[in-house]
Amino acid sequence: MAMPRDLLLVRHGESEANVVQGRLRRSADAVPPAGFTSRHNAHMRLTKWGAEQARITGRWLLGQFPDGFDSYQVSSYIRARETAGYLALGGAWRIEGRWGERNWGEFSGLTEAERQRKYEASCKLREQHAWYWCPPGGQSLSMAHADTKGIFNTLHRKSADRRVVVVTHAERIDVVRYDLEHMNPESWLADRANPSRRLENAMVLHYTRQDPSTGEIADHLSWVRGVCPWDPDKSWDGGGWVAVPPRPTYSDAELLASVEPYPRLLDD
Repeated sequence: MAMPRDLLLVRHGESEANVVQGRLRRSADAVPPAGFTSRHNAHMRLTKWGAEQARITGRWLLGQFPDGFDSYQVSSYIRARETAGYLALGGAWRIEGRWGERNWGEFSGLTEAERQRKYEASCKLREQHAWYWCPPGGQSLSMAHADTKGIFNTLHRKSADRRVVVVTHAERIDVVRYDLEHMNPESWLADRANPSRRLENAMVLHYTRQDPSTGEIADHLSWVRGVCPWDPDKSWDGGGWVAVPPRPTYSDAELLASVEPYPRLLDD
C-alpha cells in the first residue's frame, strides 16, 4: 500500500521552553522562571508569539488546502495540542503519542551549565555524535528513529493516497526526514549543521507523491518543500519544491572512501 499523497509535518509554535532554554544558553546569569524546572517537558505551553505563529500557519494551510485534510494527527505534548488548536483547521484531531518529542531523560529541565556539571561524560559523547548520543535516562535520535517504522506502517495502512497533516516536534521531524530523504548519520549531521535547514517554529514540511510540474503520481513521497508562513525568508529553497534524492547505493570503493575521515588508532 502507498504512503499518503500529501504528508504535511508542522512543528509546534514557539514554546515557553524554547524561550527559556535560549536565554539560559546565551547567558550564564539567566535564571529560569518559577516552576520551570518542576514542570515536565510534555506540559510546556506556547508563548503568545507561538500562538500567533500557529494562527498564521493555519491560514496558510487553509489557503493551500481549502478542502481540508483526510487525517489530522497531533503529538500528545501540550505545546503541540495548543498549536493544532490555534491552526484552526476545523479538523477532527487524533492525539498520537508516537508523534511526541524525543525523551530527554534527566537532561530535561536542566540548564546547559547544569548538564555540563552533572553529566560531563555524557556531554562529551553528545559532541562526538549527536545522532547516536543518548541523554541519561532518555532516548537517542537513533532510538527515536525506530519509532518511525510504526508511524509509517500506520500511514501505509490507514492513510494511503490521502492527505495527512501532523503537528509534532523538531527532532521527531528530524527522524522522519532521515527515512524519507534517505539520509545516513553523516549526511544527517551535515544537514543539521546547515543554517539554511533550520526548522523554525510553526514551519511546514510538505511531502508529496504528486509531481508539482506534471501532476503525475509517483509511488513514493518524491518531492518536499519547507515553508515558514510567518516569515517566508526563513523558508527552505525559497519555499519551492525540491526532488527527494533517490536512496543511495555505494560501490566498494565508495564505502572505503567513506571511512577515510576516521583514521585507525592502532599501527598493527
